[in-house]
Amino acid sequence: LDPDVRELLPMFLEGRREDLAALRAADGLDVALRIGHQLKGTGATFGLPALGDLGHKLEVAAKADDASAVADPVAQLADLLDRIDAAL
Repeated sequence: LDPDVRELLPMFLEGRREDLAALRAADGLDVALRIGHQLKGTGATFGLPALGDLGHKLEVAAKADDASAVADPVAQLADLLDRIDAAL
């Protein structure tokens, strides 16, 4: 990894872990909509299509008022973060 990216990566990952915790603790779909939108933008900005796709899935589920559809992208986000941690 580029040294600048490596330096910022822990802060970036911590932010995504905070997103994950907020999604797991959420009482409604407004959190999934907000975080989904942010993840979509982050994925596009940083060239991380997997993250953007998860954000899109969260947004779609929230807009459809489908709480059960939020569980899969939340689990996928947890898995993605675990795989990134393992690769470091």
